Amino acid sequence: LSQPTDPMIAGELMVTGFSDFLHAVNDDLLMGLGQDENGLVKLELFNVADMTAPYSLGGISLGESEGASWGYSEARYNRHAFTYQVISDTQDRFLVPATLSFYNEQSGYQDEDRLYLFEINDKNTALTASINKVGYITAKRNERWYSSRNRGVIDGDAVYYINDSSVWSTLWSNPTQQEGPL
Repeated sequence: LSQPTDPMIAGELMVTGFSDFLHAVNDDLLMGLGQDENGLVKLELFNVADMTAPYSLGGISLGESEGASWGYSEARYNRHAFTYQVISDTQDRFLVPATLSFYNEQSGYQDEDRLYLFEINDKNTALTASINKVGYITAKRNERWYSSRNRGVIDGDAVYYINDSSVWSTLWSNPTQQEGPL
């Protein structure tokens, strides 16, 4: 965009799915948050050190390993739903709220609200940088089909998940031990 009247494409990359939200990790890394080809929420890390030849460092589809059939994240469209924290020169932490739908023949479709905890490791070395899932907090669904408030807060090792009018908490170092609703 050095010449706004004559913009040019410096490089391009073909990937499955798409990213609604892009977050610059540093000068060499870009993270995309969007949807995969199966309708699940997708995170993908891109190496953009060479703008003429960007490439994917890998992606994660939320709920895929647990058999989710559909997913949505407010963070795809609302920057306030995305929490990001720089930890050091090599590592960052971030939170992504998601609603996942699971299907089984006995009970049909069941939705679950989650707050996913992620780390970006080796961010100072674009060739080996990666997104790693630390865990997630599960909020019990209320009677409404969709929670209008899904936010995450990081305070030191503590993580808080605000889901509608309830709050759940966990520690980053032990996300399987959860408290809530508070």
